[in-house]
Amino acid sequence: MNQFITPTHPALTANGKISALAGLERDTLHRLIAWGAIRGPITIIDCGCAFNATRTLEYIHLEQVFFQQPMDHIHVSRPFTAYQLQTCINHLLKRQELWHNTPIIVLSALHLLYDDNLKLGESMRLLLALLDKYERLSLQSPIILDVAPPPADMPERHCLLDKVLDIADQLIMPDVPTDSQSAEQLKLF
Repeated sequence: MNQFITPTHPALTANGKISALAGLERDTLHRLIAWGAIRGPITIIDCGCAFNATRTLEYIHLEQVFFQQPMDHIHVSRPFTAYQLQTCINHLLKRQELWHNTPIIVLSALHLLYDDNLKLGESMRLLLALLDKYERLSLQSPIILDVAPPPADMPERHCLLDKVLDIADQLIMPDVPTDSQSAEQLKLF
């Protein structure tokens, strides 16, 4: 079983880093959020309505009895369009001193850019602007981008995922199984 994500993993603790999480189960992401919240403030930008506060609370409760303070450490934003996402990131940049050393996790980071109402060129323009802002934010806080491939009916948007993976300092994903490994061994936790 792969146990590479821990409470002190560099994705949560290292400024100047952009980490891309690809193919991780939602429970793994919620455990990562719980660990971050136990350590201190953490910012979640939920682009695909994927954040589950109840699941995060369960993981916090597994680590410690008192959960109110870690839950208070979690700050969630839910942009519903790519333009709202850009505004959210701009707000973080303007108030950078408040977010110093605060991990920023962008759940379903490409979801809003896969919107079929956006032309591919506009999605790429927005992504490039966001990546520039993520790099600037990463100087003060660790940035973690949860990414997934585009829907099957949008293969041309795979270039957006490739662009994120190119800029990421590290890629975290489940190990590829060998023939001798069972599907159960793919689980991270």
